[in-house]
Amino acid sequence: MSVGILGGGISGVTLQRHLHRPSVLFEKEAVLGGLSRTYWKNGFGYDIGGHILFSKHQHVTDAVNQALDENIHQCRRLNTILFKGRYVKYPFENDLAALEPEDRYDCLMAYLRTAMAPPPDGPPANLEEWAYRTFGRGIADKYLIPYNRKIWKLDPADTATEWVERIPKPPLEDVVKSSLGISTEGYTHQLYFRYPLHGGFESVVKALRAPAADVRCG
Repeated sequence: MSVGILGGGISGVTLQRHLHRPSVLFEKEAVLGGLSRTYWKNGFGYDIGGHILFSKHQHVTDAVNQALDENIHQCRRLNTILFKGRYVKYPFENDLAALEPEDRYDCLMAYLRTAMAPPPDGPPANLEEWAYRTFGRGIADKYLIPYNRKIWKLDPADTATEWVERIPKPPLEDVVKSSLGISTEGYTHQLYFRYPLHGGFESVVKALRAPAADVRCG
């Protein structure tokens, strides 16, 4: 049986590579890539999604490293959040010392109250409720809820929670340390990321394309 795959983004290309049976991949655009395309202008590459490579799963990391071979570079995360004119190291809860004292106190006390409260009955109904239950009102109101409203263009009260298991809950000790100015790192599986040395993120799609694959663009 031959399998038809619709869409030549990174998911479709990876599926074809690992399918181990005859398949035909159909992509409506003239080239592969989908949301992992890189556009070039005046010598600069622009990735549609601003992708980087990291994973909690070693077999995924190994597969990407093997596909890209020498065309890969490892970097240490260096991103910050602009909050009330101050740059706060990402993730927000791991740099509370960068906040003004009142904001720092609000975030720490709300987080401690939430962490020590009895477990609520039932799962959270939406992203907003999950944020309050997980981080407390300080961090949720000052950062997490406005951030997710900006990213998804949807109110967190109307956003489902199926994907939030990707967001690790910070240890209580780390939040206390960060409020006292003791350096700590959150989301350590993202602390180092990889990115192609040449060709932009589209290089990943090209590297994952199976040899002699039946791909039909346009």
